[in-house]
Amino acid sequence: MLVWGGSSGDRARAGGRSGEAAEAGGYPPLTKILASFFGKLLEQEIDPLKNVLVTVGAYGALFTAFQALVDEGDEVIIIEPFFDCYEPMTLMAGGRPVFVTLKPSPTQDGELDSASNWQLDPAELASKFTSRTKALILNTPNNPVGKVFSKAELELVASLCQQHDVICISDEVYQWLVYDGHQHVSVASLPGMWERTVTIGSAGKSFSATGWKVGWALGPDSLMKHLRTVHQNTVYHCPTQGQVRRGKAPCWGGGATTEPVGS
Repeated sequence: MLVWGGSSGDRARAGGRSGEAAEAGGYPPLTKILASFFGKLLEQEIDPLKNVLVTVGAYGALFTAFQALVDEGDEVIIIEPFFDCYEPMTLMAGGRPVFVTLKPSPTQDGELDSASNWQLDPAELASKFTSRTKALILNTPNNPVGKVFSKAELELVASLCQQHDVICISDEVYQWLVYDGHQHVSVASLPGMWERTVTIGSAGKSFSATGWKVGWALGPDSLMKHLRTVHQNTVYHCPTQGQVRRGKAPCWGGGATTEPVGS
């Protein structure tokens, strides 16, 4: 009787069969692609084993991040309007949501309102940070408003996070859907922010294939090791077939662009 001594991930690699379970952290060809691709964008040396986690959609990445990083009594700053899962995920982890509101700037007569008119008040944002603040959840481009946070706004967030030693959970699933000359900037690319940011992305949003439920989280090993523990002991891994399909997307080879898609 032949007994295979390796893991199911070993079998998947050996046989090349997408019906087998992949590594808990992600299908190796895909994690390597993500590490290389986003390493260039974020100007970081990204290790596919330590800095990348493939999840069951970006939703899975968010849940894993909250469960891994938020403890009982921790405060989490949420910028509103916000995607509906941020508040319940904070509460499920034992945290306390603290809200700060984007406010629309007045428009002139005849001027159309724009997502870029929604602004953070710097003083109000700063007032939300306390000794209990553990994390800030950032969503750019924002759902539901569509606002793309400017570099100046991100620098404000970065400064406050560093000043108060706060983790930034950055939901960037719409990073490729940027219009009218705006430029998406990942907060993790700013000085001093890679070390305290978990960046979340979505193949479903990027490739209009939400049914595949393939997302990812990127970040320093000091944070990602906790996400890996939660992920390994909940869903274990993202289905291999979806990871294989996403790993074959042609844009990873250099066809993707950081330019806006146009209006």
